[in-house]
Amino acid sequence: MTVAMIPLLHNRIPKMDAESYLEKPSLPYYRLPALRQIKHNSPFVFNWPVGDSVYVTPSRPYSVAQVRREPQFAINDRALAQKVKNQDFITRPIDKKDHYIKRCVALPGDSLQIKDGQIFINGTPSKNPKHLQFQYMVSTPATNINMKRLEEWGIDAGDSWGRGTTSGYFLDERQVQQLQGLGDNVQIVRVPQPAAGDKLFPHDPKNYPGWTVDNYGPIYIPAEGATVELSLNNLAMYRRVISVYEGNTVNISNGQIMINGQPATSYTFKQNYYWAMGDNRHNSEDSRMWGYVPHDHIVGRPLFIWFSTKEGNIRNGINWDRIFMSATKD
Repeated sequence: MTVAMIPLLHNRIPKMDAESYLEKPSLPYYRLPALRQIKHNSPFVFNWPVGDSVYVTPSRPYSVAQVRREPQFAINDRALAQKVKNQDFITRPIDKKDHYIKRCVALPGDSLQIKDGQIFINGTPSKNPKHLQFQYMVSTPATNINMKRLEEWGIDAGDSWGRGTTSGYFLDERQVQQLQGLGDNVQIVRVPQPAAGDKLFPHDPKNYPGWTVDNYGPIYIPAEGATVELSLNNLAMYRRVISVYEGNTVNISNGQIMINGQPATSYTFKQNYYWAMGDNRHNSEDSRMWGYVPHDHIVGRPLFIWFSTKEGNIRNGINWDRIFMSATKD
């Protein structure tokens, strides 16, 4: 779509607080046919669906709606607070939204539910990735953990927190066993996740109460040509799909849902949608936070890891054992 841009830069000019493209002139949306189909549990790259209006700070981009729902972001990020005060946000076309990479856990037409951290697709437990992670509290009252050993085990100490002999880590099953092997006095407890209110999609705790990142759904993944019944109780689930992704106007008049000025009790989807989740289930900003991935936002599939830094910071070193490794394995 975007034709006026600096080559090889996706959407930002490094060290300059500016976008690397002009929104106009632009072309109508068009893409070549896909080379392969997206499969359950395969990693894929897509443009961040809610990244059409964003505050961009040195630390990260935030969607305008995200900051409106969670004002604490502005408390923790001074640059964001100033941008919010000035209403200094950026609008982006589909092909210039930030690239995300997650695992596609549900396909168009699927029903997804999460129970105690386990994904169920159409009522059947989904295959879990090899390095599925959750949040744990680790108590070592008589054992000092060697930081070098944590690094060897692939445990990210940069994401840890806590005081004294109790620390929190994001761990996979193998790492839990390795820490447990330090001694019988080591206690490892998975941290229960609280109800998230309107922080979780569809941001409607009145009609979808008590949802957490570990206990979520059920939720239907829209498929092209499928029709759903609409009501004021489930409109939040599909409103962005109908209005933003499929270009309709949606209003409520006298208790009646109006689409393009006409009363509506159902809606037929124009394209396929997907559900994306990260393997770190307690520390991933994914579809549970912002909803469906439209087909027209999909970029492709990752082939290999080009570069990897320790704890996400080049100052901590480079993960040499990850560079050029396949990005499509479990």
